[in-house]
Amino acid sequence: MAKQKRPTPTKPIDDLVKSAANSKAYEDAGVRSEGDNEPQRIARKWSRGMARHFRERFAVQLKTLRERAGLSLHALADKAGVDHSQLVRLESGERTCTLETAVQIAGALGVGLGMLTDDAPK
Repeated sequence: MAKQKRPTPTKPIDDLVKSAANSKAYEDAGVRSEGDNEPQRIARKWSRGMARHFRERFAVQLKTLRERAGLSLHALADKAGVDHSQLVRLESGERTCTLETAVQIAGALGVGLGMLTDDAPK
Protein backbone atom coordinates (compact mmCIF):
# COMPACT_ATOMS: atom_id res chain seq x y z
CA MET A 1 0.00 0.00 0.00
CA ALA A 2 1.40 3.39 -1.00
CA LYS A 3 2.04 5.90 1.73
CA GLN A 4 -0.16 8.98 1.34
CA LYS A 5 1.56 12.32 1.42
CA ARG A 6 0.24 14.64 4.14
CA PRO A 7 -0.92 17.99 2.73
CA THR A 8 0.92 21.07 3.96
CA PRO A 9 -0.96 24.07 5.41
CA THR A 10 0.04 26.13 2.37
CA LYS A 11 -0.87 23.48 -0.23
CA PRO A 12 -3.60 25.52 -2.02
CA ILE A 13 -1.26 28.46 -2.51
CA ASP A 14 1.72 26.22 -3.28
CA ASP A 15 -0.30 24.43 -5.96
CA LEU A 16 -1.16 27.76 -7.56
CA VAL A 17 2.45 28.91 -7.75
CA LYS A 18 4.35 25.61 -7.65
CA SER A 19 7.53 27.05 -9.09
CA ALA A 20 8.72 30.02 -11.09
CA ALA A 21 9.44 27.72 -14.02
CA ASN A 22 5.93 26.28 -14.07
CA SER A 23 4.34 29.70 -13.65
CA LYS A 24 6.46 31.08 -16.46
CA ALA A 25 5.66 28.13 -18.72
CA TYR A 26 1.93 28.60 -18.16
CA GLU A 27 2.29 32.30 -18.70
CA ASP A 28 4.16 31.85 -21.97
CA ALA A 29 1.96 29.09 -23.29
CA GLY A 30 -1.33 30.70 -22.26
CA VAL A 31 -2.76 27.20 -22.10
CA ARG A 32 -6.37 27.01 -23.21
CA SER A 33 -8.92 24.73 -21.58
CA GLU A 34 -12.14 23.57 -23.18
CA GLY A 35 -14.65 26.39 -23.09
CA ASP A 36 -12.10 29.08 -22.24
CA ASN A 37 -12.47 32.41 -23.91
CA GLU A 38 -9.81 35.06 -24.34
CA PRO A 39 -10.65 37.10 -21.18
CA GLN A 40 -10.52 33.94 -19.01
CA ARG A 41 -7.17 32.93 -20.49
CA ILE A 42 -5.74 36.42 -19.96
CA ALA A 43 -7.04 36.54 -16.36
CA ARG A 44 -5.48 33.14 -15.60
CA LYS A 45 -2.18 34.17 -17.18
CA TRP A 46 -2.14 37.44 -15.21
CA SER A 47 -2.98 35.67 -11.92
CA ARG A 48 -0.16 33.18 -12.34
CA GLY A 49 2.32 35.89 -13.21
CA MET A 50 1.29 38.03 -10.25
CA ALA A 51 1.49 35.06 -7.88
CA ARG A 52 5.01 34.28 -9.11
CA HIS A 53 6.03 37.92 -8.76
CA PHE A 54 4.58 38.08 -5.23
CA ARG A 55 6.43 34.93 -4.15
CA GLU A 56 9.75 36.22 -5.54
CA ARG A 57 9.30 39.70 -3.99
CA PHE A 58 8.34 38.18 -0.62
CA ALA A 59 11.50 36.02 -0.66
CA VAL A 60 13.82 38.96 -1.38
CA GLN A 61 12.19 41.21 1.22
CA LEU A 62 12.14 38.48 3.87
CA LYS A 63 15.88 37.92 3.54
CA THR A 64 16.68 41.65 3.44
CA LEU A 65 14.55 42.49 6.47
CA ARG A 66 15.77 39.47 8.45
CA GLU A 67 19.40 40.41 7.84
CA ARG A 68 18.72 44.06 8.76
CA ALA A 69 17.17 42.86 12.02
CA GLY A 70 20.32 40.82 12.67
CA LEU A 71 18.38 37.59 13.01
CA SER A 72 19.33 34.11 11.86
CA LEU A 73 16.70 31.90 10.26
CA HIS A 74 16.46 29.91 13.49
CA ALA A 75 16.04 33.06 15.61
CA LEU A 76 13.34 34.44 13.32
CA ALA A 77 11.54 31.09 13.25
CA ASP A 78 11.49 30.99 17.05
CA LYS A 79 10.38 34.61 17.34
CA ALA A 80 7.62 34.22 14.72
CA GLY A 81 6.49 30.81 15.91
CA VAL A 82 6.98 29.14 12.53
CA ASP A 83 9.03 26.18 11.40
CA HIS A 84 12.66 26.87 10.44
CA SER A 85 12.40 24.75 7.27
CA GLN A 86 9.35 26.75 6.19
CA LEU A 87 11.36 29.98 6.50
CA VAL A 88 14.16 28.46 4.43
CA ARG A 89 11.69 27.61 1.65
CA LEU A 90 10.04 31.04 1.88
CA GLU A 91 13.35 32.88 1.72
CA SER A 92 14.47 30.84 -1.29
CA GLY A 93 11.22 31.62 -3.10
CA GLU A 94 10.43 27.92 -3.31
CA ARG A 95 7.17 28.18 -1.35
CA THR A 96 4.50 30.62 -0.33
CA CYS A 97 2.75 30.95 3.00
CA THR A 98 -0.64 31.73 4.40
CA LEU A 99 -1.61 35.26 5.30
CA GLU A 100 -1.50 34.31 8.98
CA THR A 101 2.11 33.12 8.68
CA ALA A 102 3.10 36.27 6.79
CA VAL A 103 1.57 38.39 9.58
CA GLN A 104 3.49 36.39 12.22
CA ILE A 105 6.75 36.88 10.33
CA ALA A 106 6.16 40.61 9.83
CA GLY A 107 5.36 40.98 13.53
CA ALA A 108 8.54 39.14 14.51
CA LEU A 109 10.54 41.45 12.25
CA GLY A 110 8.79 44.50 13.69
CA VAL A 111 7.47 45.69 10.34
CA GLY A 112 4.09 45.99 8.69
CA LEU A 113 2.93 43.23 6.37
CA GLY A 114 3.32 45.50 3.36
CA MET A 115 7.06 45.74 3.97
CA LEU A 116 7.39 42.08 2.95
CA THR A 117 6.07 42.84 -0.52
CA ASP A 118 7.26 46.40 -1.19
CA ASP A 119 9.91 46.99 -3.84
CA ALA A 120 12.48 48.30 -1.38
CA PRO A 121 12.60 48.20 2.41
CA LYS A 122 12.37 51.70 3.84
